[in-house]
Amino acid sequence: MAIKTKNGKVILKNGKASCECCKSLCDLNLNSSGGDEGYLETFAVNTGSVGFDISVTFTAFSVPDRFLIQGIYDTGCIGLEAGQPSYVTQTVTIPPNTQNVTLQVIPNCLGDTTGTAWTLSITCLLETPAP
Repeated sequence: MAIKTKNGKVILKNGKASCECCKSLCDLNLNSSGGDEGYLETFAVNTGSVGFDISVTFTAFSVPDRFLIQGIYDTGCIGLEAGQPSYVTQTVTIPPNTQNVTLQVIPNCLGDTTGTAWTLSITCLLETPAP
């Protein structure tokens, strides 16, 4: 699923305008939850020579799920049935010269169950200059 814009606003797949059409993910405070449908969304960030940090909180309840920022961060398969903590809070750096960021929740990552539930929260921290 690609980024959608309408009247200069970013529209998430739930149809809600979340921010002005943005240069960076820092303009977006994402709160999402779901189940077996997972989540897949790509955002244009165009960081140029400046990277930035985001705070990621991902909760997988009993049925294990996996969250990743493609090519940048991966929680692995977490959840009580996977024997891993059921939530992760992590600061993740979006590197300089990044043009797009794809967020993905892979539900039921062990592949043998259905009926999962998960939550995802992403907020931007202060922008940091590239070293």
